[in-house]
Amino acid sequence: MFYLILSKYNIYTGPFSLVTFSFPSKSRDMKQKSKVHIDTYESIYPTQLVVANNAATTKQIAKDYCWFDGVELEDSDFANCLGCVIRAKRKSDGRKVTLVKINFDLSKPSKPEAFLDDIASLVHEAGHVVLDTYSYVEDRICTEVCKQEPFCYYLEWVFKCIYKTIIKK
Repeated sequence: MFYLILSKYNIYTGPFSLVTFSFPSKSRDMKQKSKVHIDTYESIYPTQLVVANNAATTKQIAKDYCWFDGVELEDSDFANCLGCVIRAKRKSDGRKVTLVKINFDLSKPSKPEAFLDDIASLVHEAGHVVLDTYSYVEDRICTEVCKQEPFCYYLEWVFKCIYKTIIKK
């Protein structure tokens, strides 16, 4: 069963999860290590992708963004997870954005296995962004072999955007 979370207070049972969390292992160090980056990427869809790296605090993000229904962001919205995806809006103009917050520093991988786990977490969050976008534009994901390219190209683009933001120094 999946849950569609329209705001922090309203949960609707449905086929998509709009707020997603990847939980860390106990050994994961999630302390801030890099410069703050909150980057906006223009999408081919009527939503923007906003990616915040590990160093970005809730206060810094909440200055410009809130939940899609106007509820303010809180520390608990981003706590205790490797990454999360939130359907949000920009306060200045009300534009819908898909907000991705990554809570680890990819720039200093310790072991190849750990690096692979980190990349897998990024792909996981990118998948949620794509599903959220398709849900938002009320489009269906085609599973026919010859018609999967739009989904796959968009997933690739989202992953690259997330990656570009979190590797910045």
